[in-house]
Order: sequence, then C-alpha cells, then structure tokens
Amino acid sequence: MLADSLDINLNNDSGRITYEFAVGDAEIPISGLYGKNNKNGRYWAISGGLQVSGDNFLGETLMTGSLGVNAYTVDTEDFEILALGLGGMIGFYPNNGFFGFQVGGYYSPAVVTGLDGENFLEAKARADFRIFDQAVLYIGYRVLRADLKNGTTVDGILVDGTKDVTIDEGFHGGINISF
Repeated sequence: MLADSLDINLNNDSGRITYEFAVGDAEIPISGLYGKNNKNGRYWAISGGLQVSGDNFLGETLMTGSLGVNAYTVDTEDFEILALGLGGMIGFYPNNGFFGFQVGGYYSPAVVTGLDGENFLEAKARADFRIFDQAVLYIGYRVLRADLKNGTTVDGILVDGTKDVTIDEGFHGGINISF
C-alpha cells in the first residue's frame, strides 16, 4: 500500500528530513540533510528520486524493499557534488513483529557524478521498532562518501589524484510516520 510519509532523524552533527509521496505505482522521496562538524564545517545535501517498492512474506518474516534512482546535490565549505545514484533498500521484520531492520544505499559512478565529485555513495542501516503500522521509531547509521576529482582544493590543499572524503557519518535516532 502506497502512502505519504515523513521521516526525521537527528544526531549531534546532522539532521535529515525526508518527505515521500506516492505517484501512481511509484514513490518520490525528497530529502534535505544539514550538518556541521569539525571535518567539513557546515554542509548540506538535497536529494530527490523515483522508486518502486513492495513487501512480501518469506514464511512468517515480512520483507520490504525498494529500487530506484536518486539525484543528489551536496555542498560543503570545500567542495560541491552533483550525483545520480542507483540503489534501494531491503528490510526484514521476523515473525511480522514489532522489531525489524533495514539496509540500503545508492551509488553514483564517475560517469554520472559531477562538479568536484568522481564517485558518490550513500549507505545506511537501521533497527526499527514499529509502534503501530503508521509509526516507526528507529536507530540508524548513515554514511555519505565521495571521491573528489584531481585538482579539487580541500582544507587549502590541492588534491593530487582522487581523494576519498566522508561528508556525513554516524549513528542517529529517528521517527517515520506514514499517513
């Protein structure tokens, strides 16, 4: 069943809000992330995409999943990235219970990553507690990483070759509400 949802998660360095709405048999997630840390200073990322999702049972285990495409724009004090990632998510709720977990991510290779980026990756995992069908509390872990192009300046130092940088990483707590 397709429905709109609002997802908010926070940690000490960053916060993310995602609104997802149904269009026909697909969903469109729109997300904004803002953060500040010692590594990147202030940074933000906006993403939006198109995905299809569904659920099924494997015995007594509820399985959920999605596949799609996500476009990203990332801005830090040192670099900017545009990326188009392919990916998805898979989730499991053993015995169709209140506890479950999800893993997922999106990857953007060099051919569809631009500005200062060479490659881009968003990976995430979370443990869910379903309060009821329309509300989930969770603890998750997220990482946004990129390879920067030769010639990009980071912390006043010119990148020679490519440089792997972490934009946002860490545990967070969140809530997802469907309506």
